[in-house]
Amino acid sequence: MTAVFDDLQAALESKETCSELDLVLEYGDSFPTELVALTELETLRVVCPQGTVQLPPWIGRMRGLKTLEIDGELEEIPESLGDLDTLRRLVLRSSGAFPPVIAKLTRLRDLELEVSTVETAPTALAELNRLEVLRLRVSRLEQIPMGLLSLPNLRVLVIEAVSSKQPPEGLPAALPGLRHLEELAISNWRMSSLPKALLKLTELRSLTLRRCGVDHLPNGWVSLARLRKLDLSENRLATLPPAIDGLVSLRELVLGQNPIYELPPQIGALSHLERLDVDGSRMRNLPADIGRLHSLKILSVSDTRSLVELPDSGNRLSKLTNVDISKNNIHTVPGWLFELPRLVSLRLDGNPISSLPESLYSNDHLSRLSVYGIPLRDDVKRLIDRFRKARAEVNRPVEIFGV
Repeated sequence: MTAVFDDLQAALESKETCSELDLVLEYGDSFPTELVALTELETLRVVCPQGTVQLPPWIGRMRGLKTLEIDGELEEIPESLGDLDTLRRLVLRSSGAFPPVIAKLTRLRDLELEVSTVETAPTALAELNRLEVLRLRVSRLEQIPMGLLSLPNLRVLVIEAVSSKQPPEGLPAALPGLRHLEELAISNWRMSSLPKALLKLTELRSLTLRRCGVDHLPNGWVSLARLRKLDLSENRLATLPPAIDGLVSLRELVLGQNPIYELPPQIGALSHLERLDVDGSRMRNLPADIGRLHSLKILSVSDTRSLVELPDSGNRLSKLTNVDISKNNIHTVPGWLFELPRLVSLRLDGNPISSLPESLYSNDHLSRLSVYGIPLRDDVKRLIDRFRKARAEVNRPVEIFGV
């Protein structure tokens, strides 16, 4: 029988085999040498919340490890790490460059690294041909590590450039080694348009490009017909191309913090869309075609300061559960909003609204309503309080914030 422990001494004294250990190192602590006595240990997670940690040379003697996660900044990474030839998952954070010794860990399936540069990465990455998941956070990123372009089994790739004086160069024209990629997330990588190479990754299910300076999108979306999530938040988009209707499998569309002034009517063709987020946009209105999104569950159009109304077609969004239209310029809340049969959460904060529709007071399924910063009349506040008490009496309480 194997067991999971969060205390080293208990693991050493137990009659059960320790297969998994969570270890916390306080400031000044070093790796306890007793770890090597746990010969059946397969998973080791180490947290050092108050400073740096030194990985000891004898770490290579823990040959049974399959997972090693270290949450703390490593001073250096010993060559003996390469002796852990059974390792499948590795999580490290270092102030140094990409450690070349990782090239020896040829059985790795999942690698998560935070380093200062990746200048030594090309050769090392090319050796990890079994890698399926790579998450890379780099302080100074000037170009894509070419070694990762030849990883035939990679399914998930996350790259974040933390802070670079010179923005990284764009992606190459082709990514033949990543043809099986299902999830791609890139942050802080300057590219004015979506690289054509990405449109050739036909297996993609999730694509995230955040803070990349993207100001327009191409029309070749039909090749990404399997895409279920598209996150283009914090870019420079003013609108979307009509070809957005080619994303026939899309479930989530996140466009927050873009200067978007309109959505094309073709957005109504996204029949499977469940979440639409256009927070921080510049829109005054949503297109009437929004009413065609019959699968929509979450609608967030907050902090535009310009949105004045919701289209009447919204009354057809019968699956909506969460709506956030806070911090806009809406004067009148449409009555149909409270008649939506599945609505449980509604945020109206920061709008110049003085009253609420009568349909609110007959609603029996809303559970959260937020009206902070709204100049509601006193008589409306009394009605809201009466509504809250009435719901509590029938054991269907509603949380109302801001009144």
